[in-house]
Amino acid sequence: LSPVRSPSGGGSSGYYASAGGSGEGATISGTRLHISGLHKRTQLIERSALGPHPAQQCECVIVDCHNSFIYLLAPVRSVLVLACTGCTLVLGAVARCLSVEHSERTRVHAVCAAVRVCNSIELNLYVCVNRRPVLTGENHRIALAPYNTYFSSLGADLDAAGVRPELRFNQWASPVSFSQPNAPVLPAFASLLPPARFLPFNVPFELLAKTAQSGGGGHAGGLAVES
Repeated sequence: LSPVRSPSGGGSSGYYASAGGSGEGATISGTRLHISGLHKRTQLIERSALGPHPAQQCECVIVDCHNSFIYLLAPVRSVLVLACTGCTLVLGAVARCLSVEHSERTRVHAVCAAVRVCNSIELNLYVCVNRRPVLTGENHRIALAPYNTYFSSLGADLDAAGVRPELRFNQWASPVSFSQPNAPVLPAFASLLPPARFLPFNVPFELLAKTAQSGGGGHAGGLAVES
């Protein structure tokens, strides 16, 4: 994993990402985090990169990424996922809205105040969300499931974003469609993930750090290679 520099060409912005060609990867400008053009890569963004109050200020855009793993292990104000296919996204707490638009065959693991899906196909959303998930536009085969992963700063991220993880506040299983707000969402558009298909998801970075410290090899950058 290599450091990503700010668009102005200054020093390292303090977060790490997979090496990539021109025009792909992560950049931060002001309060905007922009991740774009990843193809068969793994990207990690840590909280230390996003300033002192990311849950109140940082807006993240993830666009045009394909067959990649993206770990945003930090609280942010909002997240927009646009035109991504075949990706796995692990997001820290989102204080406002997580929007997924025009995406396909993507898995999203997130805790958030609200989630919106628009014009997407074959998404698996593993979410803890404090409002009912909203479907707009034309969606097909959207699977909703409870949040299923953990990383060490998750508790602090929840506090910073103001997201309530208690079961009574978790609305993941109650989607609503703007096209039929007073009717149940049809299974062809969205459904609950069958329990037999529900599995935990492990965030690998702390494990790699422990392996490197114990002399298990200096392959911490292995996550950044093309698959």
